[in-house]
Amino acid sequence: MRALVLAAGVGRRLGAESKPLSLVAGRPLLMHVLDRLAEGGVSEAVVVTGHRAEAVRHGIASGAPKLSVHFVEHPDFDAGNGRSLLAAASWVPSSGTVLIMGDHLHTPATIAGLVGAKPVQTTLVVDPRPALCPDLAEATKVAIDAGWVTAIGKNLDVYDAVDTGLFWICPDLVGVLREAQAERGDCTVSDGVARLARGRRVAARPSTAAWLDMDTPADLVRAEGLVRRERGGKVQVR
Repeated sequence: MRALVLAAGVGRRLGAESKPLSLVAGRPLLMHVLDRLAEGGVSEAVVVTGHRAEAVRHGIASGAPKLSVHFVEHPDFDAGNGRSLLAAASWVPSSGTVLIMGDHLHTPATIAGLVGAKPVQTTLVVDPRPALCPDLAEATKVAIDAGWVTAIGKNLDVYDAVDTGLFWICPDLVGVLREAQAERGDCTVSDGVARLARGRRVAARPSTAAWLDMDTPADLVRAEGLVRRERGGKVQVR
Protein backbone atom coordinates (compact mmCIF):
# COMPACT_ATOMS: atom_id res chain seq x y z
CA MET A 1 0.00 0.00 0.00
CA ARG A 2 1.42 3.32 -1.13
CA ALA A 3 0.94 6.92 -0.02
CA LEU A 4 1.93 10.14 -1.72
CA VAL A 5 3.10 12.84 0.69
CA LEU A 6 3.26 16.45 -0.50
CA ALA A 7 6.07 18.20 1.39
CA ALA A 8 7.48 20.66 -1.13
CA GLY A 9 6.25 24.02 0.18
CA VAL A 10 8.03 26.70 2.15
CA GLY A 11 5.56 27.11 5.01
CA ARG A 12 6.01 30.87 5.37
CA ARG A 13 3.32 31.28 8.04
CA LEU A 14 5.18 28.85 10.26
CA GLY A 15 8.37 30.93 10.06
CA ALA A 16 10.65 27.86 10.02
CA GLU A 17 13.60 27.14 7.74
CA SER A 18 11.89 23.89 6.77
CA LYS A 19 8.34 23.03 7.76
CA PRO A 20 8.80 19.25 7.26
CA LEU A 21 11.82 19.30 9.59
CA SER A 22 10.19 21.43 12.30
CA LEU A 23 10.44 19.50 15.55
CA VAL A 24 7.35 18.15 17.26
CA ALA A 25 8.08 16.34 20.52
CA GLY A 26 11.72 15.94 19.47
CA ARG A 27 11.01 14.47 16.03
CA PRO A 28 10.62 16.17 12.63
CA LEU A 29 7.02 16.84 11.67
CA LEU A 30 7.32 14.84 8.46
CA MET A 31 8.59 11.82 10.43
CA HIS A 32 5.39 11.91 12.50
CA VAL A 33 3.39 11.86 9.26
CA LEU A 34 5.37 8.89 7.95
CA ASP A 35 5.16 7.03 11.27
CA ARG A 36 1.37 7.38 11.28
CA LEU A 37 1.14 6.18 7.70
CA ALA A 38 3.16 3.09 8.59
CA GLU A 39 1.02 2.40 11.64
CA GLY A 40 -2.07 2.83 9.46
CA GLY A 41 -1.04 0.07 7.06
CA VAL A 42 0.99 1.95 4.45
CA SER A 43 4.21 0.21 3.43
CA GLU A 44 5.62 2.67 0.89
CA ALA A 45 5.66 6.48 0.81
CA VAL A 46 6.52 8.75 -2.10
CA VAL A 47 7.53 12.14 -0.68
CA VAL A 48 7.44 15.13 -3.02
CA THR A 49 10.08 17.62 -1.91
CA GLY A 50 10.90 21.14 -3.10
CA HIS A 51 12.05 23.76 -0.62
CA ARG A 52 15.31 22.57 1.00
CA ALA A 53 14.84 19.20 -0.69
CA GLU A 54 18.28 17.83 0.18
CA ALA A 55 17.90 18.70 3.86
CA VAL A 56 14.47 17.04 3.96
CA ARG A 57 15.82 13.86 2.32
CA HIS A 58 18.70 13.72 4.79
CA GLY A 59 16.39 14.38 7.75
CA ILE A 60 14.06 11.57 6.77
CA ALA A 61 16.87 9.11 6.06
CA SER A 62 18.45 9.80 9.45
CA GLY A 63 15.09 9.47 11.20
CA ALA A 64 14.81 5.71 10.57
CA PRO A 65 11.37 5.70 8.88
CA LYS A 66 9.17 2.67 9.49
CA LEU A 67 8.29 2.26 5.81
CA SER A 68 10.00 2.41 2.44
CA VAL A 69 10.46 6.01 1.27
CA HIS A 70 11.05 7.33 -2.25
CA PHE A 71 11.62 10.99 -3.10
CA VAL A 72 10.44 13.06 -6.05
CA GLU A 73 11.92 16.55 -6.25
CA HIS A 74 9.70 19.34 -7.56
CA PRO A 75 11.76 22.54 -7.97
CA ASP A 76 8.76 24.69 -8.99
CA PHE A 77 7.14 24.25 -5.58
CA ASP A 78 5.58 27.74 -5.45
CA ALA A 79 3.27 26.87 -8.37
CA GLY A 80 0.67 25.19 -6.14
CA ASN A 81 0.48 21.78 -4.51
CA GLY A 82 -1.40 20.43 -7.52
CA ARG A 83 1.83 20.75 -9.47
CA SER A 84 3.59 18.84 -6.69
CA LEU A 85 1.12 16.01 -7.12
CA LEU A 86 1.62 16.04 -10.88
CA ALA A 87 5.38 15.68 -10.32
CA ALA A 88 4.61 12.26 -8.78
CA ALA A 89 1.76 11.34 -11.15
CA SER A 90 3.54 8.21 -12.37
CA TRP A 91 3.27 6.81 -8.84
CA VAL A 92 -0.56 6.87 -8.87
CA PRO A 93 -1.78 3.36 -9.80
CA SER A 94 -5.02 2.72 -11.64
CA SER A 95 -6.53 1.34 -8.43
CA GLY A 96 -5.78 4.55 -6.53
CA THR A 97 -3.57 5.48 -3.59
CA VAL A 98 -3.47 7.51 -0.39
CA LEU A 99 -2.57 11.19 -0.64
CA ILE A 100 -1.71 13.24 2.43
CA MET A 101 -0.37 16.72 2.94
CA GLY A 102 3.05 16.63 4.61
CA ASP A 103 1.98 19.09 7.31
CA HIS A 104 -1.15 17.21 8.44
CA LEU A 105 -1.29 14.72 11.31
CA HIS A 106 -3.97 12.03 11.38
CA THR A 107 -4.47 9.09 13.69
CA PRO A 108 -3.26 5.73 12.37
CA ALA A 109 -6.83 4.49 12.78
CA THR A 110 -8.14 7.14 10.37
CA ILE A 111 -5.51 6.16 7.81
CA ALA A 112 -6.18 2.45 8.33
CA GLY A 113 -9.90 3.02 7.76
CA LEU A 114 -9.22 4.74 4.46
CA VAL A 115 -6.70 2.10 3.38
CA GLY A 116 -9.06 -0.71 4.33
CA ALA A 117 -11.96 0.83 2.43
CA LYS A 118 -9.96 1.04 -0.83
CA PRO A 119 -12.50 3.34 -2.49
CA VAL A 120 -13.22 2.96 -6.18
CA GLN A 121 -13.31 6.74 -6.66
CA THR A 122 -11.38 9.75 -5.45
CA THR A 123 -12.37 10.29 -1.81
CA LEU A 124 -11.73 13.16 0.60
CA VAL A 125 -11.66 12.68 4.37
CA VAL A 126 -13.61 15.58 5.86
CA ASP A 127 -14.28 16.84 9.37
CA PRO A 128 -18.04 17.45 9.74
CA ARG A 129 -17.43 19.80 12.70
CA PRO A 130 -16.20 23.02 11.08
CA ALA A 131 -17.00 25.04 14.19
CA LEU A 132 -14.21 23.17 16.02
CA CYS A 133 -11.56 24.14 13.47
CA PRO A 134 -8.99 26.38 15.26
CA ASP A 135 -8.46 28.56 12.16
CA LEU A 136 -11.67 28.33 10.17
CA ALA A 137 -10.87 31.43 8.12
CA GLU A 138 -7.86 29.64 6.58
CA ALA A 139 -9.47 26.21 6.37
CA THR A 140 -10.63 24.73 3.07
CA LYS A 141 -14.39 24.33 3.31
CA VAL A 142 -16.36 21.50 1.71
CA ALA A 143 -19.99 21.35 0.64
CA ILE A 144 -21.53 17.86 0.63
CA ASP A 145 -24.74 16.38 -0.72
CA ALA A 146 -25.74 12.75 -0.20
CA GLY A 147 -22.15 11.73 0.47
CA TRP A 148 -20.66 13.54 -2.51
CA VAL A 149 -18.44 16.62 -2.47
CA THR A 150 -20.24 19.31 -4.47
CA ALA A 151 -17.91 22.28 -3.87
CA ILE A 152 -14.60 23.01 -2.17
CA GLY A 153 -12.67 26.18 -1.40
CA LYS A 154 -11.55 28.57 1.32
CA ASN A 155 -14.21 31.14 0.47
CA LEU A 156 -17.36 29.03 0.39
CA ASP A 157 -20.30 30.77 2.07
CA VAL A 158 -22.27 27.56 2.56
CA TYR A 159 -20.42 24.42 3.62
CA ASP A 160 -20.82 21.27 5.68
CA ALA A 161 -17.29 20.25 6.62
CA VAL A 162 -13.61 21.09 6.26
CA ASP A 163 -10.91 19.41 4.20
CA THR A 164 -8.52 17.40 6.42
CA GLY A 165 -5.74 16.99 3.85
CA LEU A 166 -6.17 13.20 3.59
CA PHE A 167 -7.43 11.61 0.37
CA TRP A 168 -7.76 8.44 -1.63
CA ILE A 169 -6.93 9.58 -5.16
CA CYS A 170 -7.48 7.92 -8.52
CA PRO A 171 -6.01 8.77 -11.93
CA ASP A 172 -9.02 10.97 -12.73
CA LEU A 173 -7.69 13.58 -10.28
CA VAL A 174 -4.36 13.57 -12.10
CA GLY A 175 -6.21 14.10 -15.38
CA VAL A 176 -8.15 17.17 -14.25
CA LEU A 177 -5.05 18.66 -12.63
CA ARG A 178 -3.27 18.40 -15.96
CA GLU A 179 -6.19 20.26 -17.52
CA ALA A 180 -5.93 22.99 -14.87
CA GLN A 181 -2.18 23.26 -15.37
CA ALA A 182 -2.61 23.62 -19.13
CA GLU A 183 -5.16 26.38 -18.65
CA ARG A 184 -3.57 28.37 -15.83
CA GLY A 185 -0.01 27.18 -15.22
CA ASP A 186 -0.31 26.77 -11.46
CA CYS A 187 -2.94 24.65 -9.71
CA THR A 188 -3.84 23.21 -6.33
CA VAL A 189 -5.21 19.84 -5.30
CA SER A 190 -8.41 21.65 -4.37
CA ASP A 191 -8.68 22.90 -7.97
CA GLY A 192 -8.69 19.31 -9.16
CA VAL A 193 -11.18 18.20 -6.53
CA ALA A 194 -13.47 21.10 -7.48
CA ARG A 195 -13.43 20.03 -11.12
CA LEU A 196 -14.30 16.43 -10.25
CA ALA A 197 -16.94 17.58 -7.76
CA ARG A 198 -18.95 19.26 -10.53
CA GLY A 199 -19.77 15.79 -11.81
CA ARG A 200 -20.16 14.20 -8.36
CA ARG A 201 -16.97 12.25 -8.78
CA VAL A 202 -15.49 12.84 -5.30
CA ALA A 203 -16.86 10.97 -2.29
CA ALA A 204 -16.79 12.54 1.18
CA ARG A 205 -15.59 10.33 4.04
CA PRO A 206 -16.51 12.00 7.37
CA SER A 207 -14.20 11.55 10.34
CA THR A 208 -14.34 13.03 13.82
CA ALA A 209 -10.96 11.63 14.89
CA ALA A 210 -8.20 14.00 15.96
CA TRP A 211 -6.22 15.66 13.16
CA LEU A 212 -4.04 18.74 12.85
CA ASP A 213 -2.89 21.05 10.06
CA MET A 214 0.43 22.74 10.84
CA ASP A 215 0.55 26.28 9.47
CA THR A 216 1.52 28.47 12.43
CA PRO A 217 3.65 28.24 15.59
CA ALA A 218 0.42 27.79 17.55
CA ASP A 219 -0.34 24.70 15.46
CA LEU A 220 3.02 23.21 16.41
CA VAL A 221 2.18 23.76 20.07
CA ARG A 222 -1.09 21.89 19.55
CA ALA A 223 0.79 19.08 17.79
CA GLU A 224 3.26 18.87 20.66
CA GLY A 225 0.38 18.46 23.09
CA LEU A 226 -1.28 15.81 20.92
CA VAL A 227 1.88 13.72 20.62
CA ARG A 228 2.63 14.01 24.33
CA ARG A 229 -0.89 12.84 25.19
CA GLU A 230 -0.55 9.90 22.83
CA ARG A 231 2.74 8.95 24.49
CA GLY A 232 1.42 9.33 28.02
CA GLY A 233 3.38 12.52 28.60
CA LYS A 234 6.68 11.10 27.40
CA VAL A 235 8.71 12.52 24.55
CA GLN A 236 10.94 10.20 22.54
CA VAL A 237 13.91 11.89 20.91
CA ARG A 238 15.54 10.14 17.96
